[in-house]
Amino acid sequence: MSPAGYKFFRQQLDDLLWIAWDPIGVNDATSARDEYSSYAVKISDMLMSSATVEEIHGYLRWAECENMGLPKSDESITKVISLHAMSIYAVSQLIREAI
Repeated sequence: MSPAGYKFFRQQLDDLLWIAWDPIGVNDATSARDEYSSYAVKISDMLMSSATVEEIHGYLRWAECENMGLPKSDESITKVISLHAMSIYAVSQLIREAI
């Protein structure tokens, strides 16, 4: 993936986590904009290493329950976020090939 393609891919993942996932409810505070950036980096690395949707889903559940200490994750939201992350990666691959 080109550097520009990777930047686009990472930004899309970061936006997805910030807007749609936001398990601790901070996306109304601009000062916390980078709150989920490290998760976006990990997910992008996982996807570039051929991770499955189940692996992404498991990572998000771990992030919520183990890393953030939340009592229970919403499985339907984490599943949708996982699927969307996979689609972002697929689209970024198509864009890369078209350039």
